[in-house]
Amino acid sequence: MANTSPASPTVAATGPAPAPTSARPTAPRTLLLAQLSNSVGDGAFYVTSALYFTGVVGLSAAQVGAGLAVAWAVGSPAGVPLGALADRRGPRGVSVLLALVTAAAVASFLLIGSFPAFLAAATLYACAQSGLAAARQALLAGLVAPADRTAVLARLQAVLNGGLAVGAALGGLALHAGTREAYLAVFALDTAGFLCCACCSAGSPPP
Repeated sequence: MANTSPASPTVAATGPAPAPTSARPTAPRTLLLAQLSNSVGDGAFYVTSALYFTGVVGLSAAQVGAGLAVAWAVGSPAGVPLGALADRRGPRGVSVLLALVTAAAVASFLLIGSFPAFLAAATLYACAQSGLAAARQALLAGLVAPADRTAVLARLQAVLNGGLAVGAALGGLALHAGTREAYLAVFALDTAGFLCCACCSAGSPPP
């Protein structure tokens, strides 16, 4: 006996719904490269910077501690207005700009010779780093679909940890050498890392 029940026009006409579009293929790659490039330099910088400032620049430990405390007290809140700037002007361009400013701040550590110069360079570094983190979060939100952000964030964190570990090992080599040239090489590496981060951010698709 023939089936005389009415067919469902919706199901028959449309079929199964397509799967939602995932993150743009190039977005995670550019974000991962940017994260890797500056985390390696940062790892080496974190390990060696205190001894560079005291042993090479000639600052006291108290000056280094006080200067960094003041710099981050100013820099941490600066991430809020700089993040808002990224929302207004576009996170890609602001990320590139702040990565370049961070690179300039790290490079300026090679030229300082006094506490006021150290304080100015450290404050610029802290402000740019805080703003860069906020701008990159906005860039990630624009490039990665909401359903994929947790996975991408996990990959970014893994790359960050790995980069810091590699950088710390390189910093350890500089500490073992204990020469001015070894410390300068670390700061040059960190500067190059942020320049590479700027290039990766510039090469990402518009959000």
